[in-house]
Amino acid sequence: MTEEYRRQLCARITRLNETDYLYIKRIVKMSFLCLFALFCGAIISGLIPCDSETLDALCEAHFCAFFDGLGPLDAVRSAVRFALPDLLCIASVAFFGYTMLAFAGSSVLIFFGGARLGYCFFSLLPAANHIENGTFAFVLFAVCKLLVLIALVFAASEAEGFSYVCRDIYGKRRFALLSEKSVRYVVLMTSTAGFTALINVIYLIFLHFQKFQMI
Repeated sequence: MTEEYRRQLCARITRLNETDYLYIKRIVKMSFLCLFALFCGAIISGLIPCDSETLDALCEAHFCAFFDGLGPLDAVRSAVRFALPDLLCIASVAFFGYTMLAFAGSSVLIFFGGARLGYCFFSLLPAANHIENGTFAFVLFAVCKLLVLIALVFAASEAEGFSYVCRDIYGKRRFALLSEKSVRYVVLMTSTAGFTALINVIYLIFLHFQKFQMI
């Protein structure tokens, strides 16, 4: 191994280590923001509680009768509407990756998504006793939405990292959106959005076949 090759190898390892460090740092930063948002949502649910009648009506509509009376086409439309907010969130994060607002915009969306989940979960949780196997229903709900939040944190981290790459691309290429790195980024974000849609659909299918009933 020549001295020149050794120096190049060491330089490459250093760059890779730095890249990994920055990636992990972004993930940890977004994860803490997400946890803080969940905590805020839980606090707000205690400060602004829903009345029992509203909770029971929401639980029956969501957990017990989501697909009741719907034909195949209407069921698909309902599933799309259910997954659409998460898809729009990922799409917005992906868009921010092409701007200088990647961190700020993604942080707002993560905080809103985490706070919304915290509020919804802790507001609806007291109604679990009014649903047959209500605990299992709420575990399904929590797992589904936590996976979606994890996907959002991943997308936000990728968008923040790509925003720096994007600036470099625009300085070197005229058609930056058609560059290899840009296409790879779009494919990654599309796959992430598809993952959230798949998780939501699987959740609704489980919900349908469990046949939860109000007690």
